[in-house]
Parts: sequence; C-alpha cells; structure tokens
Amino acid sequence: MNPGAAPTVRKAGAARPLPEGARRSHALEHFTGVLTRSEPMQVLDLGGIQQGTLDFVTNLGHRLYAEDLLRAAGAAFTREQLESGSLEERAVEEFLAQSIPFPNGAAGGALMWDRFHFLPAPLAQAVAARLYRVLRPGAALLAIFHPEAAKAQPSACVCRIVDEQHLLMTPRGEPRRTQPFTPRSIERFFHQFQSVKFFMTRESVQEVIVRR
Repeated sequence: MNPGAAPTVRKAGAARPLPEGARRSHALEHFTGVLTRSEPMQVLDLGGIQQGTLDFVTNLGHRLYAEDLLRAAGAAFTREQLESGSLEERAVEEFLAQSIPFPNGAAGGALMWDRFHFLPAPLAQAVAARLYRVLRPGAALLAIFHPEAAKAQPSACVCRIVDEQHLLMTPRGEPRRTQPFTPRSIERFFHQFQSVKFFMTRESVQEVIVRR
C-alpha cells in the first residue's frame, strides 16, 4: 500500500477511500448492530439532516427523522434564556412537542451526537426524559461527550455516518458554552434508562450507547 494513500474500507465486496477526518467509532458499530437486527423502525437524528446518515439508515430498511436540536432551541428560546437556563415548563413542552413529535414507544433508535453538551441543563434533562418516553424498550441511543469541555469550550459537531464503522465529525460554528459531564454524571443523567455503555476513543471524546 502506498504510505500516502487514503485508508480504505471494504463494503459489499468493493474498496473505497474514507473521507479525510473519518474516525473509527465502536459505539456506531454497536448502534449499527441494533439496527441490523431490528425490523423496519423509526430512527431519530437530532443533530440535523446529513445525506450520508440518511442513506445509511434507509439502506438498512429504516426511516430517519432529522432535527437539529441546537438550531431549534435557538429559534424557540432567547440567547439569555439558554445561557441562564431559565426556561418556562410550558415553553419546554412546546419545544419538545415540535422538535420530537412522536408518541410513546414510537422510535427504535436515536442519534443524539454531542447535543446534550450544548443544551442548558434543564432542557437537556427534558430532552432525555422525552427520549425515554419516545424510544421503545430495548432501543439504543448514541451520544457523544467532550471530556475536555470544562477546560476549553468546544464547538458543536456536524456528525455524519460514513459506514457501519466510521463517523465524520466536523466542528461547526464558534465555541459554545457547555455543561460538564463526567462518566459518573453521565450515568446519573441517564438514570431512567436500562444501561449505559462507555466506549473509549483515541480522540478527546467519550462515546456512549444508552439502552432503553
């Protein structure tokens, strides 16, 4: 192999180069396994629509609903409300009804990416509670956390599935205020769910698969 050549991934008997910046994701492999073993179902992508992710999920026989929660929150609340976390319960309920418009148990999987990190704590907790109701028992939720967020404010990432093993994460926009998450606080955050599984990465991110 040419040392300067791009890495390749084999799929359906063919080799194709991975896009620059693509990274191996064991959490995605786990999530893909859940999708592969499931009958056609609704999958949520709450990081916004990405063509690669749409193609990947639909090629597995599932439906994809996409909504960028950060953009939706920016439209529903003022900057001051988001920074202070002073959100009225009725406004939060209206936001959830519009951004995650599904009945209880309607979804079989959710891609939250790093969005919990960039929502104010009351809204992040409300989203987690909403997902607990919307996801059916046994469903998987994939989330990503930035352990170094307390030291340097990161930018939210645009996340796209490349294949069953690789993600492309591209920082978008200016650094945002985040709420810190440690492994222990992540477990407490998802206390309603059945299990939380952590995946170590070489990059400064923490991948998590949560089972409903």
